[in-house]
Amino acid sequence: QEAVAACVNGDTVWVKDGYVCNSGKSPIITNYGYARINLNKALTLRSESGSWEGGATITGEVDPSTGGNGTDAVRAIHVNGSAKIVGFCIKDAAAGGSYGGAVVFASGNGPIEKCFISGCKTTGILKPAFFKSYVTVTDCVCSNNAGGLSWCRASGCTIVRNTATSGAGGCGSCVLNDCEIVGNHIAANAAKEAGAENVLVAQPGDPGVELQHVLPGDPFQVSVLHTT
Repeated sequence: QEAVAACVNGDTVWVKDGYVCNSGKSPIITNYGYARINLNKALTLRSESGSWEGGATITGEVDPSTGGNGTDAVRAIHVNGSAKIVGFCIKDAAAGGSYGGAVVFASGNGPIEKCFISGCKTTGILKPAFFKSYVTVTDCVCSNNAGGLSWCRASGCTIVRNTATSGAGGCGSCVLNDCEIVGNHIAANAAKEAGAENVLVAQPGDPGVELQHVLPGDPFQVSVLHTT
C-alpha cells in the first residue's frame, strides 16, 4: 500500500516474486469495508514474473467474530480507478461493507490477468451489478471461493469448485470466451442456479449458449436452455 501511495497515475508497482502481502489494511472504505490494497489510482500492479505461478501473494482476512465476511473482514484488493492487476496468487479474503469480492472493482474495468484466486469467503472477482459493465479477466483461475466471477468478461479462465449461498456458484452475469466451468455449486436450498447464471458463453467455432438451471439431481452440471 505504501508503494501505491507513492505512485502517480500511469506508474507500475512491481512486486518481487515470492513476496507475501498479509498484513496492514486500508482505512475503511465506504460501502466496501477494509482492503489489503486500495488501488485508487490508474496504476499497474504486477508481480515480477507476471504470472501467479511463482509470483507474489496477496492474502485477505476473515472477520474474527464470524469466521467469514463481516465488518472486520479484509478483502484482498479494492479497485477504484483504471488499474491493471497481473500475476498474483490471491487467497483467504473476505468482504465487509455492502459488496462482496476478494477483488472488487468500484470503478474501472481492469484488466486482471494471470491470477489465481482461492479459498476466499466471498466471490473471487466482482463488480457491483448497478454499474452494468464488465471487468476484463484473462487467463485466471478461480477455485474454492464463495462464488467465482460476477460481472466479468473472461477469456481463457478456469472456474472450478466454487460454492455460493445465492446467485451463481461459478459465474453470474458474465461473458465468457474459451473458459472452463467445472464443479461449481450452490449450497443446499439457497438458490436455483449453479455453475453459471445469466452467462453468454462463446467458444472458438461454437455458437454461444446461455446456461442457467442445474440438472435435477446433479449440482455440478448446467442445462443448456437455448443457443444464440
